Amino acid sequence: MVSWQTLVLGTIIFTAIGSIIHKKTLFKEHAMEFSAVFTIFMAIISLFLWPYTNFDFPAHYWWLMLFLIVLSSIAFLYVSKATRHMEISESSPLFTFGPVITAVLGFIFLEESLLPRQIFGILLMFAGSYILELKSKKSIKKELLTPFKSIARSRYIRYIILALILYAVTDIIGRYMLDTENHTSIEPLTFLFILHIGIAITMFIFISIFHDGIKGIYHGIKTSWAWIALMVGILFISRLFLVYAITIPMAKIALVVALRRSSVIITTFLGGELFHEKHLMQKILAAVIMVIGILLLI
Repeated sequence: MVSWQTLVLGTIIFTAIGSIIHKKTLFKEHAMEFSAVFTIFMAIISLFLWPYTNFDFPAHYWWLMLFLIVLSSIAFLYVSKATRHMEISESSPLFTFGPVITAVLGFIFLEESLLPRQIFGILLMFAGSYILELKSKKSIKKELLTPFKSIARSRYIRYIILALILYAVTDIIGRYMLDTENHTSIEPLTFLFILHIGIAITMFIFISIFHDGIKGIYHGIKTSWAWIALMVGILFISRLFLVYAITIPMAKIALVVALRRSSVIITTFLGGELFHEKHLMQKILAAVIMVIGILLLI
């Protein structure tokens, strides 16, 4: 039997590669069009899971899946918008806030206490984000306030934070539904099948209401179908690794989420190099500090 650590390692590698392709595709693609085409392609490849699905689970799971699908769709759209307008070496480290948000939600709603090292880990996360937003200025005083101004003024940073909150909620729901210690747990392939089909339908509704509908989907396929198809294949494998890791009782959801987010170091370095982004070493340092913060949360 494959260990959950091996499964998470696979998730880390494929997530990092998928994130770089995500940025590459969004150079010339509208975020809404990309999101719609991506989710439709993901739904198509998920049809091959049909023979392995089992819908023998409690009826209330359908409501949980609907809630999860809507939250995931909104979060993915926000991530695409932020990724399109930010440098990948700047946006990627911000995703390490995901485990922090999960820990805080657990403290508020599940009454899970935070250990001193976990509080220190959260502080490191904020320190890393502070370093990430530092800009070179002549005045040190102005420089010290720059990160706070950047976060306050950038709607794309707010998009990422909102997306991470939504993803934290979906991670908790997914863990509840997939945990094999729960005798009514849903099977991983069934979970992915419903999730991917549902998100594709939701994104089609979004693009029809808020953008240009079928015309936008056609344009997205015409301009970027090859890159999107490649990303779909890579992230489909990543999600397979992830859902099977979550089913293992020893793999606590906070632990899995934390380790998965360590992919930002790979994304920050390789993405920054490929796209010739500025201040790369500063951003890598910020990513490393934030990942150390993640590990202290475990």
